[in-house]
Amino acid sequence: KLRKTDLCSIVHQQPLEPVVATSNSNEGAVLNSTSTTPSNQSEGGARKRNVAKAAIKETLRTIVNVTDVFPPLKSVAAGILEIIERYDAVHDVQRGFTELQKQLEGLLAVIRLYQDDVPVNVMNALTGLARAIEEKKTVLEKKLEESVPVRVMSAPADIAFMTETMRDVNYAIQVVMMDISLATHIETSSISNKISDIHSDVYLGKLGCVTGAEFNHEDRQGCMQGTRVLLLAELWGWSMDLSAPHIFWLSGIAGTGKTTVLETFCHMLDKEGLLGGSFFLLTQVQGPSYTSEHIPITCTGDGSDIYWLQRAAVKDQYKLLILEPAKATFEQYTASTVLAIDALDECDDPVATEKLLNVILTSRPSKPHSGLRLHEIEDHIVEADIMMYLTHRLMEIPQLRNEYVNTPWPPQEVTILTKRAGGLFIYVSTICAYIGNYKGSPSERLKKLCSLSTPPTLAVAGIDNIYTFILSEAFSNIDPDEKACIQACLSLLVSATQPLQVTGYARLLNTSPQLVRAAVQSLHSVIHVPEKDADGEIIPYHASFPDYLITESRAGSQEWFINLYSAHSSSADWCFAIMERELHFGIGGATKIYKNDVEAKTMVNIPSYLAYVCTAWVYHVLGSLLQESHSRWIESFLHEKLLYWLEVLSVEGN
Repeated sequence: KLRKTDLCSIVHQQPLEPVVATSNSNEGAVLNSTSTTPSNQSEGGARKRNVAKAAIKETLRTIVNVTDVFPPLKSVAAGILEIIERYDAVHDVQRGFTELQKQLEGLLAVIRLYQDDVPVNVMNALTGLARAIEEKKTVLEKKLEESVPVRVMSAPADIAFMTETMRDVNYAIQVVMMDISLATHIETSSISNKISDIHSDVYLGKLGCVTGAEFNHEDRQGCMQGTRVLLLAELWGWSMDLSAPHIFWLSGIAGTGKTTVLETFCHMLDKEGLLGGSFFLLTQVQGPSYTSEHIPITCTGDGSDIYWLQRAAVKDQYKLLILEPAKATFEQYTASTVLAIDALDECDDPVATEKLLNVILTSRPSKPHSGLRLHEIEDHIVEADIMMYLTHRLMEIPQLRNEYVNTPWPPQEVTILTKRAGGLFIYVSTICAYIGNYKGSPSERLKKLCSLSTPPTLAVAGIDNIYTFILSEAFSNIDPDEKACIQACLSLLVSATQPLQVTGYARLLNTSPQLVRAAVQSLHSVIHVPEKDADGEIIPYHASFPDYLITESRAGSQEWFINLYSAHSSSADWCFAIMERELHFGIGGATKIYKNDVEAKTMVNIPSYLAYVCTAWVYHVLGSLLQESHSRWIESFLHEKLLYWLEVLSVEGN
């Protein structure tokens, strides 16, 4: 049987050079630069094309004949063979055929290694590749139908189209080959990251890096194998093409899987040594200074003597941490290097975001970025990926698998939920978390979800439907005081300026950690609830959940609807109560005047909930439109508690 390291070696032996679509004359000049006459160029090019195509056809026929154990791969080979046969008259695409031959040889090597036992992950990856090839074949057939009945494709536009098609097929195969071997790389890089974290804690921590913003974080997963193949192939093709625009902007509504796709893409880049840096913006971490953390977390280096950069202007951070090191590093470098930034739209400070965009996005004067909108990808492509994801995830639930042991898998319910998802991966992810809850019957929950009325045709209707269903169960058959506790927790969840721990919720709501945990436990499929006795943070899994709670058109008629102004007003009151009660002289236990914030932090302990209320109350007051009661409290606060408040801020370095 194949060892993971063996497959990694095979994949690395199949490098894919960038394929650049150029004009007919330019491409001919590049491909035949060693020829001396036009006649020799033509004859030599024709011989190369014929040899390349003959080799490809032979490889494809071999794959078709020996892949009974790989039905998806048989479909892949047959689809590519049909593409080549239909377009055998196309000239000047020898480069694409040569690269395709390399990738097919790699696939053939996989077949020989997995002759008797095909792992599930390999089968999923090849199934995804088969769907990707089928999609490209459909596009080609459509173009044929639009052409005249008898036609030899020779126009520059047709040649460019065929070259692009071959390139896309090449990249799709390479993405899947990388996907098969990526698990080993992820495990290895995880160990490497832990070692690097020790170094970062000592040196780079002084730059103010945001924990969890790096790729390969344990709380963030990539795409399931076999899904998003064409999308990842397009991203990979962009990164390989040195003539492509410098910016690729991946756009999509909440829940379409942008972060998951980028996580996978970063793993691919890192595996090939092409990832220059990454920043995954955490929706729950907010505040006006957050944008300044993009540069420190995106760069790497020795930060032993640059503590001051933590609060330096973005332009200074960019110059010293990225621009100057990049000039020295990449001066003689010929390959592309990618900096990945996720969820840029969720930066709170528009002015800071504008500055960052001016730095990052003005690298090219014309056609500044390539773009792709995830929610505009063909429905059937996304639906097939969701179907595969849902089928695989539900099969991992033992009780559900046993319930359907005598039923063909996947059952009809999986198809129904796939249709309901409306292209949102967050919908099926939430469904799987809900069905797999150990407190309920998975089969009964699956049937209940399928019995829901058909949602409207709005983009967010699918996820709204599942949120409504989960909250309805959470609010049913409980006492009024329990319901009030859930409402208070949700109010704080949507208004808090940063994630709070269980004890933080308990302090602000003036209740016990046990009651807080009990209140949010029923919402575990949409909110991360720390394990029992662990004082972790309570965080929504996706930004669409808080959005749902505070949007009147989506949840306004429900008892769990949160008016954001009222939520901020309540949070401000909770902050005022804690500061009124706990702010006093020597609040942190200080017994002397310290030389600087760094020394003070090692000597003085400010509880996390108190540090939060001392910095967040201003945001809550402004968010509540400044009520009269708040004005009276602020006046009293400035007279009686100002110095104690400043003491906390000084220790916290805020």
